[in-house]
Amino acid sequence: MKKLVIDQIPGEFNFKSDIVLGPWCFKKNISLKDILKNKFKKYYFEDKIDQIRAFKCCEEQYQRLIRKTAIYLKEKNNSNFSINFFENYIGYWLLDFIHLIHYSKRLSSTYKRKFEKKKIELFLKNNNKDFIFSDTADYLAKTYKNTDYFSHFVFLFLNKDKPKNWLTKKLHKDENEIFKRGKLNFLSKIKNFFSKIIFSRVCLVYGFNILEKFILSTILLFIKPNIKYNKFYKFNTLLKPSKLISPISDAELFEYIKKYVPRSFLEISRLKHNFFISCKDKVILGSGSSLLNDKEKFKLLLFRELGGKIISVQHGSAYGDASVSIHHGHEYLFDKFISWGQTSHQNYRTKFVPLPSPQLRNKTNYHKIKSKKNILFVSTSNMFVQPKYLKMRSFNESCKRIRNSYIFLKSIKAKDHSKIFYKDSPYGHFSEKNIFEKQFKKVIFINKKPEQFINNVKLIVMNNYSTFFFKSLSMNIPTILICEKNCWDSTSKAKKLFGVLHNAGIVNYNPKKAAKRVEENLLEWWYSKKTQKARKLFCNEFALSDKNTFKTWLNFFLNHKL
Repeated sequence: MKKLVIDQIPGEFNFKSDIVLGPWCFKKNISLKDILKNKFKKYYFEDKIDQIRAFKCCEEQYQRLIRKTAIYLKEKNNSNFSINFFENYIGYWLLDFIHLIHYSKRLSSTYKRKFEKKKIELFLKNNNKDFIFSDTADYLAKTYKNTDYFSHFVFLFLNKDKPKNWLTKKLHKDENEIFKRGKLNFLSKIKNFFSKIIFSRVCLVYGFNILEKFILSTILLFIKPNIKYNKFYKFNTLLKPSKLISPISDAELFEYIKKYVPRSFLEISRLKHNFFISCKDKVILGSGSSLLNDKEKFKLLLFRELGGKIISVQHGSAYGDASVSIHHGHEYLFDKFISWGQTSHQNYRTKFVPLPSPQLRNKTNYHKIKSKKNILFVSTSNMFVQPKYLKMRSFNESCKRIRNSYIFLKSIKAKDHSKIFYKDSPYGHFSEKNIFEKQFKKVIFINKKPEQFINNVKLIVMNNYSTFFFKSLSMNIPTILICEKNCWDSTSKAKKLFGVLHNAGIVNYNPKKAAKRVEENLLEWWYSKKTQKARKLFCNEFALSDKNTFKTWLNFFLNHKL
């Protein structure tokens, strides 16, 4: 009987006949050779649906259920808060959960269609997961970071109404993976307490120093900015109708929502926050991180409930350049959004306020770079799967990035390997670091944040579009991005600007050609009119910065200008 392995292949796995639900089943057997050849792709199957249409399909069902879900939770909490409060409180989680359901349902259906008439043994090596989520952060930690939770979630659909000739075998081996959160010590609690008082109107906004946050927060306590705020509060992209049939009915999905909703959503009435000064027509600053922290999210939405306004501040890349996003789209529902340069987005009905980012204000110059010899290579997280309809997060894309990184390093002269600082990402399902350390023994693999090395290198090399790419371009440090063409679902404006960067040699689709750049006169290329013009065009749209960032922000609020 053919095995369909759900979570981890057993010792008796037959590589000639057995199959797996996804590449994570091989996570304890993975090697560089396997990744370079993407060896495992012949053992699993994927749903080949168009990502953008599938995203819109999730959104369409979300729009049908968001109000019903908000009313349900309002009643459960016996709360006087508005329906709009609950819609915004649960919106991000709900859309993400619908993506998880659609992705899991379609994947299970793919296997059922393909092997409906075959004798199949569904094989689970680890214990079934309970799917109890304490809050939004716990939900994301389990469904995003732990492949067992996702694979066992798909198993729910595989096992339900499975073909008659399918059997299930469970070994019940407990991996003992417990999600624990670090408890704050006494000093941290005191620090957080005073931070909430001193910085009460600046929540999870990055880049400002303590003094700047204090001044900005104090000003926002008393002024009432005369800003033209957004008039809509529901997630709604401008994408064309999907014309897809949802893989699950609204009624069935609503039952799953009630069953798996985070427990914190049922305890909102217990949360309290005192605003000692009136919120009416005042402003509080937040960021996308607030959507992941239920207590911070409650604080922002309560502030709005009491008559205040929320202005969200961009805190990373992919806002103006990514075609769609679950995360960013919900930030745009706040009363205003401060961007790193863009004034609008082709897929969202909103207008942004472009202000120079405090995260991008560090600069360097020719004389500092001229004396440097080292190269900083910054990688990104590698995923076995991400159950969301967003490009660049699949195992296949991870293999391509690792392959490009490998070819680049192999193309660099061995004597220069000792000048390369390599930073992997600890946030994905697996890292290429352990694999590369054996292959490139002279390369220096670092564990510290790459920002700590940024002033000591002559060149930055990256294999992904990330916040660090925007930082290096803004700082005007010679930068090379190695990637596959069209690996990201970008806006039309972003595609055009990425094309400009490619023509200037900043974006590279060929890792061997990118490696040759190291042997050339880097500074002559980087400071040429063509390269600098391309960099400035991109930064003006997506990575805006100036020398007087804080002064510009103060003027914006004090002068009450858009």
